[in-house]
Amino acid sequence: MGKRVLCLYRVSTKMQLHKIPGQKEKDDIPMQRAECRRFIAGRPDWELYEEIAERGVSGYKNSAQERDALNEIMAKAIKKEFDVLLVYMSDRLGRREDDTPFFVAGLNNAGIEVWSVNEGPLKTGEHIDKLLNYIRFWNAEGESLKTAVRVRDAQLDMIRRGMYTGGGCPYGYVHVYSGQYNNRGRALKKLEIDHAQAETVRRIFRLCVYEGMGGYRIARELNRDGVPTQKGSRWTLCTINNILRNPIYKGYYSYGKEKVNGQRGRTSPEQWICSPAPEPELVIIEETLWNQAQEARESRTPQHLKQKKEEKEALSGKSSGCTGSRLLLLGLAYCGYCGSRLSNGTAYDKWTTKDGCRHQKIRRRYKCTGKSGGAACPGRFTYGQEWLEEAVLTVIEKAVGSFREESILPLLQKEQQTRQKQIHKDLQAVRRKIQSAKNDIHTLKEQLPLALRGEFVLSVPELGDLLSHHKKELEEACLELEKKQKELEKWSLWLPENTPDKYTVPKERIFRELSIQEKKLFVQAMINRIDVRKDSLQIEMKLDLEGFLPPVLHSDVSTSH
Repeated sequence: MGKRVLCLYRVSTKMQLHKIPGQKEKDDIPMQRAECRRFIAGRPDWELYEEIAERGVSGYKNSAQERDALNEIMAKAIKKEFDVLLVYMSDRLGRREDDTPFFVAGLNNAGIEVWSVNEGPLKTGEHIDKLLNYIRFWNAEGESLKTAVRVRDAQLDMIRRGMYTGGGCPYGYVHVYSGQYNNRGRALKKLEIDHAQAETVRRIFRLCVYEGMGGYRIARELNRDGVPTQKGSRWTLCTINNILRNPIYKGYYSYGKEKVNGQRGRTSPEQWICSPAPEPELVIIEETLWNQAQEARESRTPQHLKQKKEEKEALSGKSSGCTGSRLLLLGLAYCGYCGSRLSNGTAYDKWTTKDGCRHQKIRRRYKCTGKSGGAACPGRFTYGQEWLEEAVLTVIEKAVGSFREESILPLLQKEQQTRQKQIHKDLQAVRRKIQSAKNDIHTLKEQLPLALRGEFVLSVPELGDLLSHHKKELEEACLELEKKQKELEKWSLWLPENTPDKYTVPKERIFRELSIQEKKLFVQAMINRIDVRKDSLQIEMKLDLEGFLPPVLHSDVSTSH
């Protein structure tokens, strides 16, 4: 009985699955299948056992563990269901230098031969075989990166020339065929205004600019009126914000509104690439109104509100580092029943004296946000300021009065030892990285004569690129080693330089004399959380060490009691 051969075929995009009429390009899957079968036919001791195809799966974006086909192949290999894995080219297995070689090694360890029609056997038995495999898949990964760069540059060029780059259809538009074709014969589309949806877009911008509504209120109003989204679902804050920030509604194509390279989220408008001039047939919102919408949205961001608040406090002479509220425990106090944060609440006592004068007195309260929001909380709706703050301050004053000068020194010494131990581990890892890079450079230099004779898997320029890559890694590791050594030196000299005064904390007498703003800062440094119930408090305290650490570092170390 001959060797049982399992063939793997893969294409990265769905466009590669079908032959395009009038074009020379072939459907990639049948082409790979035909070449693999021809390769098997030339070996009498081989027989086709099974064929597995991956359609529209990227070998660069997906690791071996994320691909069902490779997981299935590995399971069959462990069960000894086949003897040889055959692919058209090695990059059909994957294009990741840090992942694909290990998949090949796993198959070899299970007794499975791995072959490529174009490259022959992929072995991992010898050290040089492992290096060649690494180089092979490193090169494949580089090709994927180059492809991504070419696609991005092509899209940027199209944007700068005022051309549509394709993609999802924005709300307010429809896709129509443009009558043009790309170099693969695929019919290209363009955008046209959907007048019914365009009216909704105008309404969204009017509500934002003229009515002062935010995304939540706009979405709620559209849902109340039964206006459907593009997919027929309900409007959300995210959908509204995506519309309000999209330059397409003032006629500009754009690129780079979303983060790439493994990052998620939105980029700032300064990072966008927009077409040089608007397309008149795509304008739904006048540019002036669009800009007003951006200003309105910016004025409601937390950063802007915080800045305005600080400016207002600066003009009134208040400290910008403290809240204007007279409640001492805001941000620390939570409902002990539902876990909701306690917010600022007020009550008013009003009375009229015999002389006819009306008087009003404000009683500040802590309000349960969960209960006020309709949650089924068995706790109180409000808690009196005097009762809650007096109880907490009593605990704090007692804790402050119990501190001794030497009480914090053991914690600092323990922190110093912990940091030094971790840096020593980091130094060992960096030294191993340096030695590994030196070994790789030495091995590659030994292959230069083969590359010059054309007997190596890579050409001389490609081998030179790989050498440059490892030399860069070596330089970065040496810089990292120097940085860690300086860091270790700073931690070694840190503690002896401090004086005993550095270890003291405010005493009970000093604490009583602090202003309300100073007490807030101190309480926030002492307390992590307060859970408030009808007749009891649970206080989780902490001791912040940040002020005692070296200026070049920061610590999140705290002690809970």
